[in-house]
Amino acid sequence: MNQFDSNEKEDHSNNTKTSPPVPHTPEPSIPGRSEKNNSVKDGGSNKCQYEKPNDLPYWIQAYSSIAIVFCTIVIAVITGIYTHFAAKQATQMEKAVNVASDTEIRGLRAYIHVDKITITNIADPLPSEIRKTYKYKPTGAAISNPMVGPHIEIEIKNSGQTPAYKLEGWVDSKVLEYPRKSLTVYKPPQPQVISIIGRDAVRLLNKNIIKPLTKGEISALRNNSKAIYVYGEFTYTDIFQKKVHHNRFVYYHNGTVGPIGICVAAAVQEEGAD
Repeated sequence: MNQFDSNEKEDHSNNTKTSPPVPHTPEPSIPGRSEKNNSVKDGGSNKCQYEKPNDLPYWIQAYSSIAIVFCTIVIAVITGIYTHFAAKQATQMEKAVNVASDTEIRGLRAYIHVDKITITNIADPLPSEIRKTYKYKPTGAAISNPMVGPHIEIEIKNSGQTPAYKLEGWVDSKVLEYPRKSLTVYKPPQPQVISIIGRDAVRLLNKNIIKPLTKGEISALRNNSKAIYVYGEFTYTDIFQKKVHHNRFVYYHNGTVGPIGICVAAAVQEEGAD
Protein backbone atom coordinates (compact mmCIF):
# COMPACT_ATOMS: atom_id res chain seq x y z
CA MET A 1 0.00 0.00 0.00
CA ASN A 2 1.42 3.34 -0.95
CA GLN A 3 1.42 6.46 0.96
CA PHE A 4 -1.30 8.03 -1.10
CA ASP A 5 -3.63 5.23 -0.29
CA SER A 6 -2.92 5.49 3.40
CA ASN A 7 -3.63 9.21 3.36
CA GLU A 8 -6.82 8.72 1.46
CA LYS A 9 -8.01 6.11 3.92
CA GLU A 10 -7.17 8.38 6.80
CA ASP A 11 -9.14 11.20 5.25
CA HIS A 12 -12.08 8.92 4.71
CA SER A 13 -12.06 7.82 8.32
CA ASN A 14 -12.09 11.43 9.40
CA ASN A 15 -15.10 12.15 7.21
CA THR A 16 -17.14 9.37 8.76
CA LYS A 17 -17.10 10.86 12.25
CA THR A 18 -20.56 11.71 13.67
CA SER A 19 -21.65 15.34 13.66
CA PRO A 20 -22.67 17.01 16.94
CA PRO A 21 -26.39 16.41 17.98
CA VAL A 22 -29.00 18.98 16.93
CA PRO A 23 -30.99 20.31 19.87
CA HIS A 24 -34.63 19.06 19.89
CA THR A 25 -37.36 21.68 19.96
CA PRO A 26 -40.52 20.34 21.61
CA GLU A 27 -43.68 20.63 19.61
CA PRO A 28 -46.00 23.29 21.08
CA SER A 29 -48.96 21.86 22.97
CA ILE A 30 -52.42 22.47 21.52
CA PRO A 31 -55.24 23.19 23.99
CA GLY A 32 -57.69 20.39 24.16
CA ARG A 33 -55.22 17.83 23.01
CA SER A 34 -53.55 15.35 25.29
CA GLU A 35 -50.06 14.03 25.18
CA LYS A 36 -51.49 10.86 23.87
CA ASN A 37 -53.07 12.63 20.94
CA ASN A 38 -49.85 14.55 20.15
CA SER A 39 -47.68 11.45 20.09
CA VAL A 40 -46.79 9.65 16.91
CA LYS A 41 -48.67 6.42 16.58
CA ASP A 42 -48.51 3.54 14.21
CA GLY A 43 -47.55 4.63 10.74
CA GLY A 44 -46.08 7.92 12.02
CA SER A 45 -49.38 9.86 11.55
CA ASN A 46 -50.75 12.34 14.17
CA LYS A 47 -54.50 11.80 14.88
CA CYS A 48 -56.65 14.25 17.02
CA GLN A 49 -59.21 12.46 19.19
CA TYR A 50 -61.29 15.72 19.99
CA GLU A 51 -63.71 16.73 17.31
CA LYS A 52 -66.10 19.75 17.36
CA PRO A 53 -69.74 18.68 17.25
CA ASN A 54 -71.68 19.65 14.21
CA ASP A 55 -74.15 22.62 14.63
CA LEU A 56 -77.87 21.76 14.97
CA PRO A 57 -80.14 22.70 12.10
CA TYR A 58 -81.78 26.13 12.29
CA TRP A 59 -85.36 24.82 12.51
CA ILE A 60 -84.47 22.71 15.58
CA GLN A 61 -82.97 25.73 17.32
CA ALA A 62 -86.04 27.83 16.47
CA TYR A 63 -88.49 25.22 17.79
CA SER A 64 -86.37 24.79 20.92
CA SER A 65 -86.57 28.53 21.64
CA ILE A 66 -90.34 28.50 21.10
CA ALA A 67 -90.70 25.49 23.40
CA ILE A 68 -88.67 27.23 26.13
CA VAL A 69 -90.79 30.39 25.87
CA PHE A 70 -94.01 28.33 25.95
CA CYS A 71 -92.87 26.36 29.01
CA THR A 72 -91.92 29.61 30.76
CA ILE A 73 -95.39 31.05 30.10
CA VAL A 74 -97.08 27.87 31.31
CA ILE A 75 -95.01 27.87 34.51
CA ALA A 76 -95.84 31.55 35.08
CA VAL A 77 -99.56 30.89 34.59
CA ILE A 78 -99.51 27.89 36.94
CA THR A 79 -97.59 29.92 39.52
CA GLY A 80 -100.13 32.74 39.26
CA ILE A 81 -103.06 30.35 39.69
CA TYR A 82 -101.41 28.70 42.66
CA THR A 83 -100.67 32.08 44.24
CA HIS A 84 -104.28 33.15 43.73
CA PHE A 85 -105.71 30.02 45.35
CA ALA A 86 -103.13 30.16 48.14
CA ALA A 87 -104.12 33.76 48.91
CA LYS A 88 -107.80 32.81 48.77
CA GLN A 89 -107.23 29.89 51.11
CA ALA A 90 -105.29 32.11 53.49
CA THR A 91 -108.18 34.61 53.49
CA GLN A 92 -110.67 31.84 54.20
CA MET A 93 -108.51 30.54 57.04
CA GLU A 94 -108.26 34.04 58.50
CA LYS A 95 -112.05 34.40 58.32
CA ALA A 96 -112.48 31.02 59.99
CA VAL A 97 -110.12 32.07 62.78
CA ASN A 98 -112.02 35.34 63.23
CA VAL A 99 -115.34 33.50 63.30
CA ALA A 100 -113.99 31.06 65.87
CA SER A 101 -112.67 33.96 67.93
CA ASP A 102 -116.00 35.81 67.72
CA THR A 103 -117.85 32.63 68.66
CA GLU A 104 -115.60 32.16 71.67
CA ILE A 105 -116.11 35.78 72.71
CA ARG A 106 -119.89 35.48 72.38
CA GLY A 107 -119.77 32.35 74.50
CA LEU A 108 -117.78 34.02 77.28
CA ARG A 109 -119.00 37.62 77.32
CA ALA A 110 -121.56 39.15 79.68
CA TYR A 111 -125.25 39.42 78.72
CA ILE A 112 -127.43 41.93 80.58
CA HIS A 113 -131.21 41.68 80.25
CA VAL A 114 -134.37 42.40 82.17
CA ASP A 115 -135.26 39.25 84.04
CA LYS A 116 -138.54 40.37 85.61
CA ILE A 117 -140.60 43.49 86.30
CA THR A 118 -143.00 43.64 89.24
CA ILE A 119 -145.59 46.42 89.70
CA THR A 120 -147.29 46.95 93.08
CA ASN A 121 -149.57 49.58 94.69
CA ILE A 122 -151.70 49.77 91.53
CA ALA A 123 -155.35 49.58 92.54
CA ASP A 124 -157.71 47.76 94.87
CA PRO A 125 -159.10 44.60 93.30
CA LEU A 126 -162.77 44.40 92.41
CA PRO A 127 -164.87 41.98 94.48
CA SER A 128 -165.81 40.20 91.26
CA GLU A 129 -162.13 39.69 90.43
CA ILE A 130 -161.51 38.35 93.91
CA ARG A 131 -164.34 35.87 93.56
CA LYS A 132 -162.94 34.70 90.21
CA THR A 133 -159.50 34.10 91.72
CA TYR A 134 -159.12 30.68 93.29
CA LYS A 135 -157.82 30.93 96.86
CA TYR A 136 -157.14 34.63 96.56
CA LYS A 137 -154.24 36.01 98.55
CA PRO A 138 -152.97 39.60 98.57
CA THR A 139 -150.12 39.99 96.10
CA GLY A 140 -149.12 43.61 96.67
CA ALA A 141 -151.02 44.88 93.64
CA ALA A 142 -153.63 46.43 95.91
CA ILE A 143 -153.07 49.96 97.12
CA SER A 144 -150.87 50.04 100.18
CA ASN A 145 -149.79 53.69 100.01
CA PRO A 146 -152.47 56.01 98.60
CA MET A 147 -150.08 58.98 98.62
CA VAL A 148 -148.00 57.72 95.69
CA GLY A 149 -148.57 55.88 92.48
CA PRO A 150 -147.53 52.34 91.47
CA HIS A 151 -144.16 51.07 92.61
CA ILE A 152 -142.04 49.34 89.96
CA GLU A 153 -139.22 46.93 90.68
CA ILE A 154 -136.94 45.90 87.78
CA GLU A 155 -134.67 42.89 88.09
CA ILE A 156 -131.73 42.92 85.72
CA LYS A 157 -129.58 39.86 85.36
CA ASN A 158 -126.23 38.93 83.85
CA SER A 159 -126.77 35.58 82.15
CA GLY A 160 -123.26 35.54 80.63
CA GLN A 161 -120.16 33.68 81.75
CA THR A 162 -118.15 36.72 82.84
CA PRO A 163 -118.90 39.99 84.70
CA ALA A 164 -120.34 43.10 83.08
CA TYR A 165 -118.44 46.33 83.67
CA LYS A 166 -119.33 50.04 83.58
CA LEU A 167 -122.99 49.13 83.83
CA GLU A 168 -125.39 52.06 83.91
CA GLY A 169 -128.98 52.55 82.90
CA TRP A 170 -132.22 54.41 83.27
CA VAL A 171 -135.87 53.44 83.70
CA ASP A 172 -139.07 55.42 83.25
CA SER A 173 -142.79 54.65 83.48
CA LYS A 174 -145.99 56.26 82.19
CA VAL A 175 -149.67 55.43 81.70
CA LEU A 176 -150.27 55.59 77.93
CA GLU A 177 -152.78 54.45 75.37
CA TYR A 178 -152.78 50.77 74.56
CA PRO A 179 -151.79 49.23 72.23
CA ARG A 180 -148.86 51.21 70.88
CA LYS A 181 -146.73 50.05 67.95
CA SER A 182 -143.88 52.33 68.90
CA LEU A 183 -142.94 54.21 72.00
CA THR A 184 -140.95 57.43 71.99
CA VAL A 185 -138.77 57.52 75.07
CA TYR A 186 -136.60 60.25 76.46
CA LYS A 187 -133.39 59.42 78.22
CA PRO A 188 -133.00 61.12 81.59
CA PRO A 189 -130.00 63.47 81.84
CA GLN A 190 -128.32 61.40 84.54
CA PRO A 191 -128.63 57.61 84.22
CA GLN A 192 -128.24 55.45 87.28
CA VAL A 193 -124.74 53.94 87.64
CA ILE A 194 -124.62 50.31 88.74
CA SER A 195 -120.91 49.70 87.96
CA ILE A 196 -120.28 45.91 87.98
CA ILE A 197 -122.59 42.92 87.90
CA GLY A 198 -121.11 39.44 88.17
CA ARG A 199 -121.96 36.19 86.47
CA ASP A 200 -125.57 35.06 87.17
CA ALA A 201 -125.96 38.04 89.50
CA VAL A 202 -129.19 40.05 89.80
CA ARG A 203 -129.58 43.77 90.54
CA LEU A 204 -132.80 45.53 91.53
CA LEU A 205 -133.81 48.95 90.26
CA ASN A 206 -136.79 50.79 91.71
CA LYS A 207 -139.04 53.32 90.05
CA ASN A 208 -142.18 55.05 91.33
CA ILE A 209 -144.94 56.79 89.43
CA ILE A 210 -145.15 59.90 91.57
CA LYS A 211 -148.88 60.55 91.37
CA PRO A 212 -151.48 57.92 92.31
CA LEU A 213 -153.55 56.58 89.43
CA THR A 214 -156.88 58.25 88.85
CA LYS A 215 -160.16 56.32 88.71
CA GLY A 216 -160.26 56.91 84.97
CA GLU A 217 -156.76 55.48 84.51
CA ILE A 218 -157.60 52.43 86.64
CA SER A 219 -160.76 51.87 84.60
CA ALA A 220 -158.74 52.21 81.37
CA LEU A 221 -156.28 49.60 82.64
CA ARG A 222 -159.18 47.22 83.24
CA ASN A 223 -160.76 47.69 79.81
CA ASN A 224 -157.33 47.57 78.14
CA SER A 225 -157.54 51.01 76.51
CA LYS A 226 -154.46 52.08 78.46
CA ALA A 227 -151.45 50.39 80.06
CA ILE A 228 -148.67 51.15 82.49
CA TYR A 229 -145.54 51.22 80.32
CA VAL A 230 -142.11 50.58 81.82
CA TYR A 231 -139.18 51.24 79.51
CA GLY A 232 -135.49 51.98 79.69
CA GLU A 233 -131.99 51.16 78.52
CA PHE A 234 -128.77 49.72 79.94
CA THR A 235 -125.22 50.04 78.65
CA TYR A 236 -122.20 48.03 79.72
CA THR A 237 -118.92 46.54 78.57
CA ASP A 238 -117.69 42.98 78.91
CA ILE A 239 -114.38 41.45 79.96
CA PHE A 240 -113.00 41.86 76.43
CA GLN A 241 -113.63 45.63 76.47
CA LYS A 242 -114.12 45.70 72.70
CA LYS A 243 -117.42 47.58 72.54
CA VAL A 244 -120.26 49.06 74.56
CA HIS A 245 -123.33 46.81 74.60
CA HIS A 246 -126.89 48.11 74.75
CA ASN A 247 -130.10 46.62 76.08
CA ARG A 248 -133.39 48.44 75.41
CA PHE A 249 -136.72 47.22 76.72
CA VAL A 250 -140.42 48.08 76.85
CA TYR A 251 -142.84 46.30 79.23
CA TYR A 252 -146.53 46.96 79.90
CA HIS A 253 -149.24 46.10 82.43
CA ASN A 254 -153.03 46.12 82.03
CA GLY A 255 -155.98 43.71 82.03
CA THR A 256 -154.49 41.63 79.22
CA VAL A 257 -151.71 40.57 81.58
CA GLY A 258 -153.89 39.79 84.60
CA PRO A 259 -156.62 41.15 86.88
CA ILE A 260 -155.91 44.74 87.95
CA GLY A 261 -155.29 44.85 91.70
CA ILE A 262 -154.31 41.19 91.80
CA CYS A 263 -151.65 40.68 89.11
CA VAL A 264 -148.27 42.29 89.66
CA ALA A 265 -146.53 41.05 86.51
CA ALA A 266 -145.59 43.05 83.42
CA ALA A 267 -145.41 41.63 79.93
CA VAL A 268 -142.63 42.39 77.51
CA GLN A 269 -143.59 44.34 74.42
CA GLU A 270 -140.14 44.58 72.94
CA GLU A 271 -136.56 44.08 74.01
CA GLY A 272 -133.44 44.45 71.97
CA ALA A 273 -129.85 43.71 72.91
CA ASP A 274 -126.48 43.58 71.16
